[in-house]
Amino acid sequence: MNQVTCRFCNKDFDLKMKAGFFTLKDVKCKESEVEMKTDFFGFKNFKCSVCGKINMQPLTKGYKVIYWIVAVPTTLTTIGFLLEGTLGLSILGMVSVYSLFMDHKYKKELSIKTILE
Repeated sequence: MNQVTCRFCNKDFDLKMKAGFFTLKDVKCKESEVEMKTDFFGFKNFKCSVCGKINMQPLTKGYKVIYWIVAVPTTLTTIGFLLEGTLGLSILGMVSVYSLFMDHKYKKELSIKTILE
């Protein structure tokens, strides 16, 4: 069974799939249930029932692959446009690079928290 931990208060939740949606149940108090949502960029997040803060989880492998497939060609195209003296920055490329950056940031926070514990 997968467990998700709140990054702020270290509360553990069991991750369960229910009717196509992910729900989180408190490990100690089985009555408490939190819904895990996916935002526009593909990050899964939930609001902790204890501290009330929103926790962002890293991207899944599928989202990361798609973002890399979009980010590399658009970055190379942008570099080509800049070398020609024109500005042709793609919004889709910026979204991909931003999402990959945020994913790296969330993974780094989780790994630092794991090391400190």
